[in-house]
Amino acid sequence: MLSISRYLEVARRGLSPSHLAASAPSRYGAGARPPVVVWNLTQRCNQSCAHCYASATTHPSPDELDTAACRRVLHEMADASVPVVIFSGGEPLLRKDLLELVTLASELGVRPQLSSNGTLADVARLEPLEAAGLGYFGVSIDGQPGFNDVFRGMHRGHARAVKGLEAARAVGLRTGLRMTVTRRNSGDVPAMLELAEAVGATRFYVSHLIEVGRGSDVDALPPARTRELLLDLFELALAAQDGGREVQVVTGGNESAGPLFVDWLARRCGPEAAATVRRLLEARGGNSSGVGILNIDHDGLVHPDQFWRSAVLGDLKTQPFADVLEHPLRQQLARRAELLGGRCGDCRFVSLCGGGHRERALARLGDAWGADPGCVMTDSEILPPSIDRGLAAGVHA
Repeated sequence: MLSISRYLEVARRGLSPSHLAASAPSRYGAGARPPVVVWNLTQRCNQSCAHCYASATTHPSPDELDTAACRRVLHEMADASVPVVIFSGGEPLLRKDLLELVTLASELGVRPQLSSNGTLADVARLEPLEAAGLGYFGVSIDGQPGFNDVFRGMHRGHARAVKGLEAARAVGLRTGLRMTVTRRNSGDVPAMLELAEAVGATRFYVSHLIEVGRGSDVDALPPARTRELLLDLFELALAAQDGGREVQVVTGGNESAGPLFVDWLARRCGPEAAATVRRLLEARGGNSSGVGILNIDHDGLVHPDQFWRSAVLGDLKTQPFADVLEHPLRQQLARRAELLGGRCGDCRFVSLCGGGHRERALARLGDAWGADPGCVMTDSEILPPSIDRGLAAGVHA
């Protein structure tokens, strides 16, 4: 994830290296920092999104963790010092015990957040969640009404999601609007940023498609078009900041945005600003799947993140959460730079992006350690000067 607005602010304020070192997270290693957990509480959803990574259905899975099991897992997460749990789905508002779980997470010091489609949200439902300690309410809307309602499989889904965001703001929740970009809706990004501002969202999150679940049948943007979109997004974030607008522009699902952002910053804000942000991105380390983030699916299986469902780190029906943290794949992912192949293995920006998304490489190439095919950087940009393979400049196909 790249917090464009935050890094722009850092670059323009000119923070010192000592301030930077104190504020940035240290480069991760297995067990070096507790992971954020994205928890798909249910397989059930009232929408049928074409790109759903969880392949959600209209009915809950018979193997979903019950309330008692969820409470046990929350206690184990607290013992492991997990800082944040993001309850997701399916649609988490369909879980009758959601308020109980939010309350417990908050009491245990595991800060609860909610990732929702927003269509079931109203003041009556959200007010108790806010009072219980819910800290953030993120809503997915994937474009303007005509596209969104077909893509997400719900008549008037756009209008209902906007009302959900407005209800969240009314009860005092921090809110975010998230859209996943594909070939068909990438032109809606400026309008969606305007919508985020209009509903008072604190965050506008542009997510790049990872072709897993039902998303394997959706056309992702090619790297060249993704690059154009990112450059436009950087400019939109800069204009929003110059205009004093409070919404934070964020992008995720394609860590090559980091190196591209540093290059753009050097041209727009100067080399010192770019160097400052580069140090911050290197400290963060790029993609942290399996190390800085973990996913629990609706059946209690644990994965490196919510997209990498083929890799199972443990089963919380039969294992404690602490055992999952010792899985060998976490150790490998903590030293992924040593294992990456292809252009990622040779890339001079690997300290910024962490090699991107392993699940995208696996989905498209069948190799979890292969090059991320979504990378937007050109061959000539990523290769160290000492490597000359006669590769042509221009974004790879």
